[in-house]
Amino acid sequence: MSPIAIYDTGANSEGFGALTRGALQLQGGCVVYQTDSETLVPVYPDGTEWDADGERVLLADGSMHAIGDEIELAGGQVASLSGSTSIPAGCPSDLEYYIVVP
Repeated sequence: MSPIAIYDTGANSEGFGALTRGALQLQGGCVVYQTDSETLVPVYPDGTEWDADGERVLLADGSMHAIGDEIELAGGQVASLSGSTSIPAGCPSDLEYYIVVP
């Protein structure tokens, strides 16, 4: 099972224009995003895939983010999710989410 959270790009992601910097980590079967101040669950747009052998997130545009990489993500932070999302069972339920926009 994939450790990345996914949302349906048909859902409205307007208004998510923040840019944040942090590192991807694999934590208990879930990809998380560690910033200087908090840990978030990044929720990627559908079309994003997990490469288990390389431990990296493969985005639909062809770019990739490996576990341990320090990266910038565009999007926005939310406390709860609505709409069609797929959250891995291993993701901590006490963390907030970061909707990643392409």
